[in-house]
Amino acid sequence: MPAHRRSTVGRRGRLGFFREGEPPFGQAWAAWEQRWQALLCDPERTVGAIRLCHLGCGYRQWLVVSAPQRGFVRSDDRADDRDLQPLSPPRRPAGQLLPLVPGLAAPGGRTAGQALSGPAGLLPRAPGNNALGGWAAGAARSAFMTATTSTGGVLLLAPRINETGLQLLTAARRRGLRAQTCTRWQVPAELRDLSPAYVYGGPLFADAVGAELDLAVLEPPADWLARLPPQLLRRRVKCMPLAQARCLTHPAFLKPPVDKLFAAQVYRDGAHLPGPDVLDDDTMVQVSEIVRFSREYRLFVLDGEVRAASRYAVDGDLDVAARDELWPQLTEFAREVLAAADTLPSAAVVDVGPLADGTGWAVVEANPAWASGGYACDPDGVLDVVLRAAGPRVRLAARDRPFLRPLRQVIR
Repeated sequence: MPAHRRSTVGRRGRLGFFREGEPPFGQAWAAWEQRWQALLCDPERTVGAIRLCHLGCGYRQWLVVSAPQRGFVRSDDRADDRDLQPLSPPRRPAGQLLPLVPGLAAPGGRTAGQALSGPAGLLPRAPGNNALGGWAAGAARSAFMTATTSTGGVLLLAPRINETGLQLLTAARRRGLRAQTCTRWQVPAELRDLSPAYVYGGPLFADAVGAELDLAVLEPPADWLARLPPQLLRRRVKCMPLAQARCLTHPAFLKPPVDKLFAAQVYRDGAHLPGPDVLDDDTMVQVSEIVRFSREYRLFVLDGEVRAASRYAVDGDLDVAARDELWPQLTEFAREVLAAADTLPSAAVVDVGPLADGTGWAVVEANPAWASGGYACDPDGVLDVVLRAAGPRVRLAARDRPFLRPLRQVIR
């Protein structure tokens, strides 16, 4: 790697000086990424080569036809932020072409077609007929889309970048989307005319850019959790206006059901909630009986199927894992929840987990997919759900109209 590109990569590591979520981090990351992309995609880097083929999703292969490396085939995965790499050294005298597809040599001696599909074909077999079997099938479909299709359009991420955002940038670019982290809470001027448009970020970002991009932003109803069957909750949950919640005289777990307007936590009583000088009396509050979850799992749901899943907490502490020994129980409970949860938008996030007292599994909450962290979820499965949850209004299905978020005006 040339020295000027090595220095740019080195500066990426120093972004750790900022904490994720702070505006300086997002600004520094966006500036670094802009510089990196300019170097990575410089047209001068493919002078003296001809493009052999386009494998989909921005992946290409180049044949060097001049200079000392003529005869080499280069793999171009720059759409996935990987630099040009030799696909295979020339096994014939310089100047003679390597075999073209089919039969083009790929890493490990496989042909290009075999490199895409793998020894058992592209789509893995989904296990069993269960809710996370749907997840496996969904993940397989995501892999198929990633390897064979180009979505087009643009995915905008909020300035407060996080690990999920970085994973979505990569997954989106593999599909041919232009993906960019915004440096301000508005649509960049150069991207305003690109369509279709999608967003990932918090409520403030959705409100700030949603109207301008004419997006349909989906979110679960504020009272969705309270209306679930008792066997899925294992505790008492109800929604009430903030004015009423301030009158509570007993401890309860209180949270805003949608936006993070105040801290979600156990309150000794309602008197400790924000007063009328901070929030309006008609602001909805979710009031829950206090329980403790021994583990918590996140499910990204699309059309009643789990597309991606991850553990994110153990005994209330962050503890992320893509899979653990409770997966069979999670599979069974996810099937029960999705069978009963017909009042969710077609794309949403549902958190579940077993209670610490051993009485069984329960739903923790539901959240909008466009504002939820992916933890150890498959990024392609997460992206499937995000693209539906915050995408073009013209593609909005009739069943999702009741779940449209009313986009608020953001004063800049």
